[in-house]
Amino acid sequence: MEKVKTRKVHIDDLHFENKLWLKQLAFYKDELTIFQKRLDELALRNDKDTAIGIEKFQNQLFIHNTNLEKLVRDIHRSETVILEAAQENIVAIDHRLFADHQEERKNMQTYERLFADYKREFYEFLGTWL
Repeated sequence: MEKVKTRKVHIDDLHFENKLWLKQLAFYKDELTIFQKRLDELALRNDKDTAIGIEKFQNQLFIHNTNLEKLVRDIHRSETVILEAAQENIVAIDHRLFADHQEERKNMQTYERLFADYKREFYEFLGTWL
């Protein structure tokens, strides 16, 4: 079995990507809050026929929030590792390469794709009941 070679990158690149992801996740969190408010409004205005759809989207919203919070925790952990490495070797930190966080990138890309799918389905659902 062939061993996968880990790509090496500068600490600044890891830090930049982590900060970018945290900003994106904060934006998604805001959108999820807006979606929840919209579901609450829809639940007050419509009949029992919409209840099943509303419950489905609220359940998915809970899952998205849970996954988002896990990603945020993972990114903060990564930032802690970066900070500790920088503090251990302040002088040479700019010349040292670190293992790329490919797993975190994959997780973020998966979340972005699933969030986009949820958002599209959410708008389609709203379009049928407005």
